[in-house]
Amino acid sequence: MVRSGSGKVMCVGLGLCAMDYSYLVDKYPRLDDKVDASGFSRQGGGPVPTALCVLAKFGVSTAFLGKCGQDHEGKLIKDELARFGVNIKGLILDADSRTPRAFVIVDGETGKRTVILDRTESSVMAPDELNIGLIQKAKFLLIDGREPDSSKTAAILVKKAGGEVILDAGSQRKNIGDLLSHVDHLVASNRFSMEFTQELDPGKAALNLAHMGFKSVVITSGHKGCVAATADGELFQHEAFKVDVVDTTGAGDVFHGAYIYGLTNGWEIPQILKFASAAAALKCTRLGGRRGIPDLEEVEALIQSITANSRTDEK
Repeated sequence: MVRSGSGKVMCVGLGLCAMDYSYLVDKYPRLDDKVDASGFSRQGGGPVPTALCVLAKFGVSTAFLGKCGQDHEGKLIKDELARFGVNIKGLILDADSRTPRAFVIVDGETGKRTVILDRTESSVMAPDELNIGLIQKAKFLLIDGREPDSSKTAAILVKKAGGEVILDAGSQRKNIGDLLSHVDHLVASNRFSMEFTQELDPGKAALNLAHMGFKSVVITSGHKGCVAATADGELFQHEAFKVDVVDTTGAGDVFHGAYIYGLTNGWEIPQILKFASAAAALKCTRLGGRRGIPDLEEVEALIQSITANSRTDEK
């Protein structure tokens, strides 16, 4: 039965919610190696819920729609989202399912990570399990495309209510083409853009995608920065902020949350790219996707310091 909810929210998110087990190693192991971890972190993960945590930390009202197991990990995830201030009325803890888990190995030399996602014995959210009330009251909907049927249903509902849909396109997924027609803002990885458009240049790929009718298209390329394009052919780019990288896990998720924050404030794309890039960079200075989420003041301070240094260099 379709569930209803109350309470207006600025952004509702629907997607994978997992428990992340992150291990920092001094040097990434070779095949058949045994290494000791130099750092460890257990915290909630998943692109959409992490982005919602960013928004909540920045003072934006959010709600999460997703499914975990009715197990210890599921309860920890629920409690953590609540501590961030995310509305969890749309989160289902399923007694017949196990909470997804992600095992993350972080290379201490580069901060890059390898992720093993375990969704065995986990179930997906069906369209008739969605909290319709929350969806219809949202200005923005963030989806990751992992559950195409529920994502499409939620997107249609948001659009009918006058809201906008943002897709976090990390990689190609089943029926992604059907979902794209309901998306207003596409924020994709360089991997997705290359696979989808067969275009190696991120700028050209962004323009090609923007011609499909999106209000904005952003392609993120990690330390190489990001580019954005609009349907009228405008192209923008922003370099990545230079920081001491510890762990890149969740950097893209934080970027998405910060990008939506800019949308909620009605900012122009160049300002949004700068803000989102700064937030993502600061996340990389800490282990784990959630504990690395910066405060608004930290993001603004980084932007100001870089701007000040640039002016000094120009003199």
